[in-house]
Amino acid sequence: MEPKTETSGDLWLRYRSQGLCGLCGNAGVFDTRWVAKSPAGEPAGVLAYCICPNGTRMADREGKNQKPVLSELGERAVAT
Repeated sequence: MEPKTETSGDLWLRYRSQGLCGLCGNAGVFDTRWVAKSPAGEPAGVLAYCICPNGTRMADREGKNQKPVLSELGERAVAT
């Protein structure tokens, strides 16, 4: 019996809650740069698109040189 390969869509469906993405809250992006730390206390967070449909669409748009959401978020986070 072969192990089942889970797609990102399958994974995302497991984390839905109350009709919202449990990973990003339907924002399409998540920023863990200020909270994720390694056991040694080193920063380990990321600013990334989510695997949900909103994040996937946003990443596709950025790949087509339309509205670079992540770079805008990164600049705002540094400026504040």
